[in-house]
Amino acid sequence: MDHNPAPGLNDDGQGVVQFTDFMTMLDAPPRALGRGRAEAGEKVFNDIGCSSCHLPTLKSGRSDIPALRNRPFHPYSDFLLHDMGSLGDGIVQGDAKAAKFVLRRCGVCA
Repeated sequence: MDHNPAPGLNDDGQGVVQFTDFMTMLDAPPRALGRGRAEAGEKVFNDIGCSSCHLPTLKSGRSDIPALRNRPFHPYSDFLLHDMGSLGDGIVQGDAKAAKFVLRRCGVCA
């Protein structure tokens, strides 16, 4: 403490607020359409039935921020938990144990 030029609280939290605002307003990445490999991958994704569970396009819900309200985005996901086995990231969040990721396995993914 003897050599601290600014003793006491050095962070008022404004950086966290600014980062939160930035992340809130950051748009989802665009789809890679018009690039042959992305379109070919999307065709395979649809042809083998992945799109019956893992929806290519969803819309955001209600928001106090008009720019974020009912916006389409392309997650190619079902937002359900999947058992990743040894590929799990080891992170535990609520019901998602270390080997699970964003509770069911579809016939195509199993």
